[in-house]
Amino acid sequence: MAIDRSAIVSYANTYWYQPCKDGKAWLANEPVIIANEISKRKLSSADWTGAFLGYDGQSKPDTAGTRTRWLLEGLYLIKRSDAGKLLSNRKASSYPGAIMLASWYDNRSDDSLTNPPPYNGLNDCAHFVTECLAAGGAPGLRTVSVPNLLNSLTAHSETKTLAKFTNQANAQRIMDAGLLKEGDVLIFSKTVNKHGHSTIYLGGGKMAMHTYANHPNCPERGGGVWTGSMTAEHNLVTLIHWDAGDTYGTASDSLLGYWSVLWRGKVYYYYFGKGGRVSYSKTKPGNLKSPPNTADGRGYWFESTFGIDIAWTATGSLEQFIRPTMFTSNAMAGTWNGSEPLVATRL
Repeated sequence: MAIDRSAIVSYANTYWYQPCKDGKAWLANEPVIIANEISKRKLSSADWTGAFLGYDGQSKPDTAGTRTRWLLEGLYLIKRSDAGKLLSNRKASSYPGAIMLASWYDNRSDDSLTNPPPYNGLNDCAHFVTECLAAGGAPGLRTVSVPNLLNSLTAHSETKTLAKFTNQANAQRIMDAGLLKEGDVLIFSKTVNKHGHSTIYLGGGKMAMHTYANHPNCPERGGGVWTGSMTAEHNLVTLIHWDAGDTYGTASDSLLGYWSVLWRGKVYYYYFGKGGRVSYSKTKPGNLKSPPNTADGRGYWFESTFGIDIAWTATGSLEQFIRPTMFTSNAMAGTWNGSEPLVATRL
């Protein structure tokens, strides 16, 4: 299977503000099928379409029972003649005649609508992400469950999990290093067992997503900046990278094998494998010709402009080594998370 990053991004750019091409928008346990809703109302699909619009609502009560005004998101039917306004104005009040199909909250009692719609509880993020991936050549990943999506992607033979359940600072360093590419996936979690949100990475620290709809063309939601999805409900993020396009030149061959790395006064033993895989052990290897059977940590290495970058999956740490002349030297100097020094010596 060959992933087409540009097709993933093109799909995301087309459908971030409206239901996907399959005509569905998912709630917690069922889809709203746009064509059916149009037919129920004896309208014409030639004249009506679906869209995600913002509406004035209220936040959930805080500990004191106080609720504040909040811009929520609902699923609507709008006239196709009005659809041209969606990229510049996505407030429901600007669409006369718009028909609300679904409101924001999973619990209807949390909504404060005088005339509630027939459905509530939009949960379309994983559906959107997997439809984008299907457009890019990975149709077998379709799901509406964020936990299922996480499990499928981290186990996929063509992905590299650069960081799992890491914090914002670690994720930002990996993005700034350029290791995450357009078409890659972000999964947001509250704990290592509670996963609540997913988005498509567009590059440059920006993303596209459903529930809420967000994108660089959506200033009212922060313009698609990825950190907008780092909230109290999902303050950990997993970075999943498609290996399509990763290249390792002939110079990299001289990197392969074992290196000892000095960090914080202790020595660790790294094994650089083909295809960008790297592992480390606290125990010196007995056989330098064979990869380790067990490891204390695993990650992925990439060629960079000045050397190599390593993303350690379990910790989200980023290590950057300055490349000696085409890796012909037996030593490399680097940094851990942009600050602490590292010294690597070939074994």
